[in-house]
Amino acid sequence: MATTHAFDDAIAFARDLIRIPSPSGGEEEVARRVRDEFEVLGYEEVWTDAWGNVVGVVRGRGK
Repeated sequence: MATTHAFDDAIAFARDLIRIPSPSGGEEEVARRVRDEFEVLGYEEVWTDAWGNVVGVVRGRGK
């Protein structure tokens, strides 16, 4: 079932993030992993802002 597959993928991604050491102020590797995932998922725009937040854009279809 597609929903189960998506859920399993989300859990695997969360586990990946949890395994990355990320003390306060040292989250760059986590941000890099999130950015990579956004790109794999085909987000139209992906960037990291001045504060280290990863931003991904998925536009609607205009309907």
